[in-house]
Amino acid sequence: MAAVALGDGIWSMHVVAMRDLKLPVLFYCDAAITLASALVMILILHFTKRTRATLVLAGMMAGLGILVMH
Repeated sequence: MAAVALGDGIWSMHVVAMRDLKLPVLFYCDAAITLASALVMILILHFTKRTRATLVLAGMMAGLGILVMH
């Protein structure tokens, strides 16, 4: 639960910051893709046995969600 709370805080901070950022170029922030990657990560860790491979996969999903959002 602590990891979910921390991850949720990081995701929400990124989404709010990207949505409020004003740049002289056009960019698009898709919060749905980012939240979907967080949900996939949580579901992977909830429904599978926690091994090194599943932790790495969940971490990669978290990183990809942030990468796609940026």
